[in-house]
Amino acid sequence: MPRARLTRSVRLRAFALRAAAVAYAAALVVMLLWPAPAAVGPGAGDFLETERLFSGRIGVRDLVINVVVFVPAGLLIRAALRGALTRGTALTVATLLAGGGLSVTAECLQFSIPGRYSSAGDVAANVAGLAIGILLEHLITDTPR
Repeated sequence: MPRARLTRSVRLRAFALRAAAVAYAAALVVMLLWPAPAAVGPGAGDFLETERLFSGRIGVRDLVINVVVFVPAGLLIRAALRGALTRGTALTVATLLAGGGLSVTAECLQFSIPGRYSSAGDVAANVAGLAIGILLEHLITDTPR
């Protein structure tokens, strides 16, 4: 009987992971690819920091947002790859490559969206968020109980 409970627990965890990944992916697509309110028309809101548009610098607010938005990506990608890769270093590198690829793809797509803009600073902040998510997933799953 304990074996059936374990199987049910594993299935429930896998379902929860998939559900979280689908919900996060949908939210990420909207956040990364929706045209910025400033592009919609006057009075739509001061969503973009105009000094960033001309200087190429990333604002503190955008830096924090980019890091926070990609923390769940690091957590979910590493958890999803955990079944295929068991070594910690390979798992971490694969997660960084997958998440980094996602970030670069999003930045390339944003280049053609009105009111959105791309920068290497965004990619660096996204990778920092991935690294935090990887660390959190490691602490959650690899901590002895």
